[in-house]
Amino acid sequence: MAYDNAIRSNWLAEQVIPELGKAFPFVAPLTRGNLLVTVGFPSSGARGRSEKIRPAELNRQWTGNEGEKDGMLSIHPIYFDRPRNVLAASLFGLAKHISARWGPSRVGLEKNGADIIATPEVEAKLAEIVALIPEPPSGYGVPFPVRQVSRGRLRRYTASGNCSNGEPHPVIRSASDTLNVTCQCGAAYILG
Repeated sequence: MAYDNAIRSNWLAEQVIPELGKAFPFVAPLTRGNLLVTVGFPSSGARGRSEKIRPAELNRQWTGNEGEKDGMLSIHPIYFDRPRNVLAASLFGLAKHISARWGPSRVGLEKNGADIIATPEVEAKLAEIVALIPEPPSGYGVPFPVRQVSRGRLRRYTASGNCSNGEPHPVIRSASDTLNVTCQCGAAYILG
């Protein structure tokens, strides 16, 4: 299965953002333009502790160039687990752009760690929008196939007693299950 971010961006820009503008007048001026909405890391607050991660960011840096969109809304990939979280992250980013400090709280959102908590009224509006918009494109919420990787483990090998110089034998850690090592004094290391 191919994962096409262009199809996902079109779904966000053509279906999700206009419905957010209709339901939330506070962010409506930003939703009337020609926005590029994409899955991507915001320019700041993209990594680190979950309470520091920004759900989304609206960037209007290049709007003066001919042929450019009116802005780019970049939604953090961790919010692409279900449509409700994409809506909440988009709304959070748009509201934050209008009023940096109080925007999200003015629309009824707050961030608790990586979770976006909504008031009951806002949660009802988000559920209504999820019911209105068509299904997300295939591959939604799966940025790339994940393969299982076995983790390396280190075995502990020890030798009994003390070395000929009177000091205890050092512990050896190895990924091998069949390590065959002897100390200079002749003591054999065993698994354990």
